[in-house]
Amino acid sequence: KQYYSYGDGQKQEGDDEHIHGDPTQLENAQWGSFGIFDFISEGDSPAFLHLIDVGLDNLNHPEWGGWGGRLVQSSTQPNRWEDGAAALDYSPFKDTLDPTYPQIRWIEAIQQDFAARADWCVKDYPNANHAPLVKVIGTARPKAKAGAKLNLAVETSDPDGDEVETKFWIYQEVGTYTGKASLNASGNQVEVQLGPSATGQLHIIAEVKDNGIHPMTRYARFVVDVE
Repeated sequence: KQYYSYGDGQKQEGDDEHIHGDPTQLENAQWGSFGIFDFISEGDSPAFLHLIDVGLDNLNHPEWGGWGGRLVQSSTQPNRWEDGAAALDYSPFKDTLDPTYPQIRWIEAIQQDFAARADWCVKDYPNANHAPLVKVIGTARPKAKAGAKLNLAVETSDPDGDEVETKFWIYQEVGTYTGKASLNASGNQVEVQLGPSATGQLHIIAEVKDNGIHPMTRYARFVVDVE
């Protein structure tokens, strides 16, 4: 009784957009056509995904981006964090800045993770896949001078004994870094070459993916403060 469904006659007080329960508005409604008591799918998955700790540290820093997307603090309501036009990532699919790409960039990893977790419900441990482990070697918050080279590294393992692949990439849209930077990766290590006039905060993601059925991905985030 407490969960709303289509055409159930209920209306959430104070919400003018909650027209789902009106049985006269089931056909060609705002989100399509539905039958009586159809399930109302919700759009809250990104908010929940911030709670899944995959190593991106975005729960404490929504502006850093993660499986729930990337958010920007409201200038008028400090407890409100917003996506859309406030947080744009470059989409290689559209060749432009895109308000949806801050979450779309993670979709494959999210769906594979969900599929692997579904296997946990019906398979015993040895026959299901589990996430690899990633640990930063040294500090995840190094400091460096403009023009410097620094070496970053992670330690990886997999509870199922699967092979893992590590990729390093710069999350260009996050942070305050100005200037060029290049990465030269080998296995679990990467050499970072900073630009000669660079300043600000540079975010480098170590992305670790296993090769099991429904591959799972975990991460480490390096935040380099460049002076």
